[in-house]
Amino acid sequence: MKIKNGFSRLLVTLAASAVVVSVAGGCISVVPYEPNVGLVAAKGAPEVNRICAEVMNRAVNPHVTAVDVTDEYLRYAWIQTQMGPFYTEINTPAENRIYYVNLARVEIYQNFNVYVWGPQDSRVDKVMFSNMEDAKLFADCLMSLKSAHKKS
Repeated sequence: MKIKNGFSRLLVTLAASAVVVSVAGGCISVVPYEPNVGLVAAKGAPEVNRICAEVMNRAVNPHVTAVDVTDEYLRYAWIQTQMGPFYTEINTPAENRIYYVNLARVEIYQNFNVYVWGPQDSRVDKVMFSNMEDAKLFADCLMSLKSAHKKS
């Protein structure tokens, strides 16, 4: 195959570069981790609620502005920024509630993302932390609060 013009060469080079980057980058994999479901039994619900709120306030994405940890759910809020008309930013409040009764599992990834899964593998949310310690602590809190909710 003979490439005649510079634009075609550029396209071939870009395509080859994209393949190399995608193969070399690899996939971010799940960290094998079994959350500590006995955290509430060991420290008590009020202490785990406090720890959960603290760790959520340290989340990188979303940048949490309010946290409410109850016996039924974890609620957190953040400001979502979107591009509006005339290239202006529009800030809108966003909120999520994770009900413990609907919590199936959590997965922690090497890039410190924690995926929260609901029934039938429906994704409830994704929270990114700045370190593995916070990601694991968040998973511990959620699964421990779920375990304590089951018993009540």
